[in-house]
Formats: sequence, C-alpha cells, structure tokens
Amino acid sequence: MTIKLSHLFAVVLLLTLASCGGTAAPEHTMDTSSPNGKPGINIAPSELISTIDPICKMNLANSKIADTAHYNGGIYPFCSSSCKDEFKVDPEKYLANH
Repeated sequence: MTIKLSHLFAVVLLLTLASCGGTAAPEHTMDTSSPNGKPGINIAPSELISTIDPICKMNLANSKIADTAHYNGGIYPFCSSSCKDEFKVDPEKYLANH
C-alpha cells in the first residue's frame, strides 16, 4: 500500500511540474481593459515611444493596440502582428523617419 501511494504521489508531482513548465512569459499582458477602453494591450500611452504604428503610420491613440515590441529601450505599438513582424525584420528602416 505504501509503495502505491508513493507512486501516485510521484505521478501527481510530475504531472504538476510538467503542466507548469516549458512556456515562456509573454512580452506583454493581454487585457480586456486597455487605457483607451478598448480590448487590446494593457499599457499606458505614456510608456510608449509613440502612439503611431511605425509600419503603417496608424495613429493608435484612440484605437486598439494589437501588439508591442521592445527595441533600444523603448516600447513601440502596432495595429497588428503583421506590422510587428515587419518591424522586427529591420527596425532601423522604420525608425529612421520616426
């Protein structure tokens, strides 16, 4: 009986550890209450380098910020993950005119 309980405990412990590990922390927090009252990224506009998407030039001050990227100590907002992906390829290309 003692051996079976110890095996059960070991299995439960392994399952618990396996379910908690292996996932990276997100770069940002998704929330349903962004500063502008719309679903999106929960980040204050004052924390951003700008409220303009550096790729498509969309003004995100009153819009949903879909994603952000950290670059050179700043946080840049994006209207979509595709804009963020394009930015990540060559950030300096888009920041030269920023």
